[in-house]
Amino acid sequence: MSKTIVITGASSGLGASTARALADAGHTVYAGMCGTTAAMRAYATEHGVNLCPIELDVSDQASVDDAIAHVVATSGGIDAVVHNAGHVGPTAEQSASVHRAVLPHLRAQRDGLVVWVGSTRGRTSPYLAPYVVGKAAESLAVGYAAELTGFDVDTTILVAASFTRRTSPADMHAGLMEQVRTELAPPDAPPGRGCPLDRARRRPRGGRRPANRERERL
Repeated sequence: MSKTIVITGASSGLGASTARALADAGHTVYAGMCGTTAAMRAYATEHGVNLCPIELDVSDQASVDDAIAHVVATSGGIDAVVHNAGHVGPTAEQSASVHRAVLPHLRAQRDGLVVWVGSTRGRTSPYLAPYVVGKAAESLAVGYAAELTGFDVDTTILVAASFTRRTSPADMHAGLMEQVRTELAPPDAPPGRGCPLDRARRRPRGGRRPANRERERL
């Protein structure tokens, strides 16, 4: 049976792949993203599927409200929402913005599914910790799950493994790490501090990680 599904962060990576796969399976998919929608529209036309890119900025409550209102007005309701977006900013509040817009509809119909997409990645570059927090959604998801069971709304937590290409900021945008250091680092940040990802790339394959200084003292 076809469902109406909203996916955040669907412009690339896992979000885009999920949107395409669900549309191919016969569902009506609203792919939330910021900016260009040409590629997603082209895919929908080429494959004859119900894949609808919509402007949905998880950091902007008005954008979220408008997007969800459009989905409900067009499709008559929402069966599932996939929280996939990761964003540099107050990510817990961003997830809550989508909840504020979607959950009233799920509670009213006493049915639905909320999917949280996390990540096994436990490290990040300096000054990008909020992005990683957005992908470490397990605790927030568990809390919401306990609240939603009384409304017959199910919760699923998906913890994705590593992708081999085109998922890290450095792979997608050349020079982004240097831009992050330049624009997000505080003025008193120590100079010459290498990014953990850069240090990992410089380490030869099979090379050992330098010994932890605290362990050395022990």
